[in-house]
This record gives sequence, C-alpha cells and structure tokens, in this order.
Amino acid sequence: MKKKDFYSRTFSLSFGIKIILLLLAIYFFHFPDHFLHSLLVFFHHIYESLDFLVEEFLIHVLGFNKFYSQMIFFYMSCAAGIYVL
Repeated sequence: MKKKDFYSRTFSLSFGIKIILLLLAIYFFHFPDHFLHSLLVFFHHIYESLDFLVEEFLIHVLGFNKFYSQMIFFYMSCAAGIYVL
C-alpha cells in the first residue's frame, strides 16, 4: 500500500464529517444544556445580525428613522413567527 493511498482513504472528507458528527453527538449527550444554550446563542446572533442589516437598510436607503425601522423589523419578526406556527 502506498503512503498516498493510506492518507487518502483514512483522512477523506466523509471520514472527517463522520468524526465531527460523532463529536457533536457526544457533546450533545454529555452536555445537553450547554449544547442547547450554545445553539440558542448562535441563532440569537444570526437574528441580531439580520436585525442590524434590515434596520440600516430602512434607515439609510428608505429614509425611516430608527424608531420606525425597529418597529417594522419587530412586527416583521412577529409575523414570521406566526407564519412558522
């Protein structure tokens, strides 16, 4: 067996993905509360980033003031939540 064949079979992309999924599963079952907290913090950062982008678009492109842009985004997020339910 050549050295190149050994590394290409042992350290392939699918092998790496399986290892990452296995580590995530172990992490989830060992620390479920910390895993869920990390997941919620991640989604909160995504939400806040989207909030910032939409507010800046409404303020600088469409000319709304900050109060109305925040109100528009709040009601858009409420409508999206109701739509998902």
